[in-house]
Amino acid sequence: MNVFADAEEWSGPAFELFGADHRRMLTLIVLLEVLLLKRGRSAGPAARRRRRRLLASGLVAQELSYHAWRARTGTWRVDEMLPLHLCSASVWLGAAMLWTGSHRLYQWVYFAGISGAAVALATPDVGRFGAPHYRFWQFFASHGLILTAPLWMTFVEGARPAPRSLPRAVGTTAALAAAVFAANGRLGSNYMFLNGKAATPSVLDALPPWPRYLPLMAAGIAGLFAALYAPWALADARARRRAP
Repeated sequence: MNVFADAEEWSGPAFELFGADHRRMLTLIVLLEVLLLKRGRSAGPAARRRRRRLLASGLVAQELSYHAWRARTGTWRVDEMLPLHLCSASVWLGAAMLWTGSHRLYQWVYFAGISGAAVALATPDVGRFGAPHYRFWQFFASHGLILTAPLWMTFVEGARPAPRSLPRAVGTTAALAAAVFAANGRLGSNYMFLNGKAATPSVLDALPPWPRYLPLMAAGIAGLFAALYAPWALADARARRRAP
């Protein structure tokens, strides 16, 4: 069995949504996140910096390996492999955030990285590649690390969304979507699933056909961002009530 085969040559098991392998990977990611963040919090400043940069390097390395695999199998295409999906943009910005410790990049990666990775992990876009194919492992490594990046900055480095970060993150994402929609028109692509639903099962399947699902998708993203900011808004409200 060739674990680096393309879709036509892959003879192993197909990916099954919420099947045993999917559930095991979600459980493993949660356990690793808890362990990593716990150990990070107990480390000193120099060790935290080294681990943060190791995570950044891991994000970049797995992404480059994916590009190399697509090139090797003759499936690298400009209409699929540019960093114009929410998660692929989060890979590069998340890596830059971790490497530099940038709180400015964090203000967007916190919202886009957590929400994008969570949705992707729940409904993986891995085609028919089940375990033990390379793409199966790479997908979960990629999105697990995308999720780790803002969680590390939050729970280990002490970063938090600024009071005005929510509208800014929503506005930045809307501007990115507008630019990506224009790029899709020129490239014949479907980045951010703005020109059609995903080919594999996703949350978009519960929405009306294109283009009627677009405003609902936008509202859903804004809702996820708002839910991610809610704990901080509540904490700020409690702090104001306790203030003399």
